[in-house]
Amino acid sequence: MKKLTKEIAEEYTQEGLKPDRLSEIDSEMRDYTHIDDDAAEVMAKDPHLKLWSLVELSDKSAESLSKVIGTLDFKNGLTKISDAAAKSLGTFRGLTLKLNALEELSEGAAEGLATYHGEHHLNALTSLSEGAAEKLSVHENTLRLNGLTELSDGAAESLGEHEYDLFLNGVTSLSDAAFRALAKNKRTLSLGGITELTDSAAESLSTHKGPLYLWGISSLSEEAAKSLAKKKKSNLNIDDELHDLIDSHRTGEEEDDDNEDNWWEGD
Repeated sequence: MKKLTKEIAEEYTQEGLKPDRLSEIDSEMRDYTHIDDDAAEVMAKDPHLKLWSLVELSDKSAESLSKVIGTLDFKNGLTKISDAAAKSLGTFRGLTLKLNALEELSEGAAEGLATYHGEHHLNALTSLSEGAAEKLSVHENTLRLNGLTELSDGAAESLGEHEYDLFLNGVTSLSDAAFRALAKNKRTLSLGGITELTDSAAESLSTHKGPLYLWGISSLSEEAAKSLAKKKKSNLNIDDELHDLIDSHRTGEEEDDDNEDNWWEGD
């Protein structure tokens, strides 16, 4: 265990003014596994804080660190946070908040983090409850949930209401109901882990307005290809050979239909 104390933090804030120590301090900061509440209050004055190895964060420390004005990066450390800590971090108004290692997210924590203004990279999450998905869906920026391997219909229903880019590249299969729900998203929808599409799923995805990523698909039925041909070609990212099949079903009308929707303008 390596703890960052108030005394060490105060020393860092003084030495940080010396150009020859900046890179050393940055490197040393990454090794701390614990931080005292008093130290967090001091380090909150640092414009860019990389606490990559931190394994726990108290509610009080989270409240203090939420005031960092630049980057607050927990990278490989924090795997879970309390609801109160998440609420504080949700108020972070600095440049970037990184919680890449979170493996657990309660409904309360999801509600707290949803208020953060920047992109959420929550790729260490392997599961997401329907309650947490509902709370997270109101987040007003990109959601990257590429660690999820499965998604319930209820969670898909909530995430389909998310109004910004949605990345779910770890999910390998979905029910037809889940495809219908996610197709309601009007921004980028990335489902790169999906390997098969039923005709019904393809029909649902054809109604999606925005860039769609289906790099995992290696084959399509004629009916599925016909459905996907309704999407604007530039918004459909799929294997080149499948593009040839889909193109054979294009009428030219899909270009106008997609342009008329102006999905990118938003409200």
